[in-house]
Amino acid sequence: MNASVLWLQIGLLTAEVVTTAFLFVVVFRARRVLGLVPLYVVVGTFQFVQTPLLLSVYVPFSEAIQISPGSAVMLPATIFAVLLVYIAEDAPAARRLTYGVVIANVALSLLAVFFDQQLAEGGPGGLVDLPPAFFRSQPRILLVSTAAMFMDVVLVIVLYEAISARIRSIYLRLFLSTTVVLWLDTVVFVTGAFFGQPEVPTVMLSAILGKTATAAVYAAAFAAFVLKPGLHLAPSAEQQDVADFFRPLTYRQRYEQAREMALRDPLTGLYNRRYFQDALERESDSALRYSSPLALLLIDVDHFKPVNDRYGHQEGDRALKLVGASIARTVRGADIACRVGGEEFAVIAPRADEEIAELLGERVRASLRQDFRAVDPPFAMDRLTVTIGVAAISGQESEPVKSIPDRIFGIADRRLYLGKKTGRDRVVGWRAEAEPPTLPAAES
Repeated sequence: MNASVLWLQIGLLTAEVVTTAFLFVVVFRARRVLGLVPLYVVVGTFQFVQTPLLLSVYVPFSEAIQISPGSAVMLPATIFAVLLVYIAEDAPAARRLTYGVVIANVALSLLAVFFDQQLAEGGPGGLVDLPPAFFRSQPRILLVSTAAMFMDVVLVIVLYEAISARIRSIYLRLFLSTTVVLWLDTVVFVTGAFFGQPEVPTVMLSAILGKTATAAVYAAAFAAFVLKPGLHLAPSAEQQDVADFFRPLTYRQRYEQAREMALRDPLTGLYNRRYFQDALERESDSALRYSSPLALLLIDVDHFKPVNDRYGHQEGDRALKLVGASIARTVRGADIACRVGGEEFAVIAPRADEEIAELLGERVRASLRQDFRAVDPPFAMDRLTVTIGVAAISGQESEPVKSIPDRIFGIADRRLYLGKKTGRDRVVGWRAEAEPPTLPAAES
């Protein structure tokens, strides 16, 4: 293949992926008005087209790499569609889509046997002469792909749930979970559909490369244009439940949602004090285990009581929301931002020493000043500031891990009180107390 033809094929495959991603984004975003039926129809159509493409269309990029649009474009789109339905709706909705595709594929496999017999007995005579092997090959490939797809659906949901517990990025969650499943699907499908044929290694390598590339595009498109706050629909209460493997997934999803809500402060959306205490113990244990530093910032809104007394609790709540949003926007991805009291906030900063924590505190103060000036409608009070007490451990301490949370909290709280006494609107670390930058001994 010469260079011009190669680039043309790459362009065509890219256009197919972009068009498919755009189609799914539009159909998925339109589900508020149209429901999920159009999405189901699109997925079913893709499944119908996927098999002829697998049998007939391969783009040779080199002697070892020949990519089929059926494998690289259509199949990943189907897996992503099921996963998106699960994330944005619930497990029963994903189940309905999966079972619909499975039933359609099984029925089509059976019909393909009859179509093959008709073609063999009737001979040519239509507008298009189909080769005899067309319908003869479809049943086996359809059944293998159906079994593989059913396995894919279960695995991609389980993997997504497992990865979500460790990775915050929606894009990485989508890409990693689907890519692993698509690789496994390739091994199962190619082995089952092309068993005994010499081109198995070539087909497998080509499918893995093609699916990985398209998965990266689909994950980016769906993370950016589908999985955003406000786009999710409430699960339908009209559908009757079925006892199968989706039921525990549904319960798990609802349990995780309820658990997340129980650990969040309803006003600011930050984690609450209960979660803060658990997280501080957990991160303290991790810091000592891996000899890494850990910092704690205690943040208190200055002169907050007069805000409530003079302007009312509604204005006070608005101020707290602003502080919480400013903290959440400013801290690092690994940091844990919490509301631990009325106007008191905390940030647990793993792998941060006291110098980094003080810089983080200054960033929080600066961010709040900027957000306060930009808020619309503006606040009635002249200013909104915070005082921050900072404490840190090096991770080299020899004391019992269970004593660390109380110690580090007590130090940060003492420094916060010192900041209040010395004028507020400041960050107080070890320098302000004339202490060395290590965890001090317990006070008598």
